[in-house]
Amino acid sequence: MQLLSPLQYPILILIEARSTLIYETTLMTNTFCSTYQITLPLAELQAEISMPTNLATSAEETIWREFVSFHCWQHWMPSVSQVEIDGSLDVGRGSTLLVKSRSSQTIWAISHWSPPKRIEFVVKTRNKYLAYGFSFVIDSARQEIILGIEGECEFRGPLRPLAPFLAWRQKQLFCELLNRFAKHLRNNTD
Repeated sequence: MQLLSPLQYPILILIEARSTLIYETTLMTNTFCSTYQITLPLAELQAEISMPTNLATSAEETIWREFVSFHCWQHWMPSVSQVEIDGSLDVGRGSTLLVKSRSSQTIWAISHWSPPKRIEFVVKTRNKYLAYGFSFVIDSARQEIILGIEGECEFRGPLRPLAPFLAWRQKQLFCELLNRFAKHLRNNTD
């Protein structure tokens, strides 16, 4: 009888009640992908946002503006202390952000820029590769805002044996980012 190592088992995560796990897969023993989304009633933000007649367009633009206010990320991203835009003042695909935390700094490259609906980042360090995709969709028929995050992570080098634990923690962080951004929207869109 051959026993499988713990690295060969798919990794499971408990999701907060407000977040919905949409898709999850383990690509290799050290790589995973996950997609989460939160649905907010449009009326919940409508009271907090001074919106003109086209409510859906205004909500999308407000959400986009809040998200790409990179200098404010420390208000909703755990451990981020400062974000600096490298290079040009025109931010878009190919732009890089220097994201600083208490103990490190990483470069986030914008790999997809589609205002006001989607933005994606690639974050590479020596021992891990992260890709984040954030989407903002207005469902006018249901009067809802759907905030989504897709994440992919690969661990290399000395982190590879720790991949199951690190993937579990990274999935928690993906979910936490989405919840914190939703809370930020509720509190800071006046």
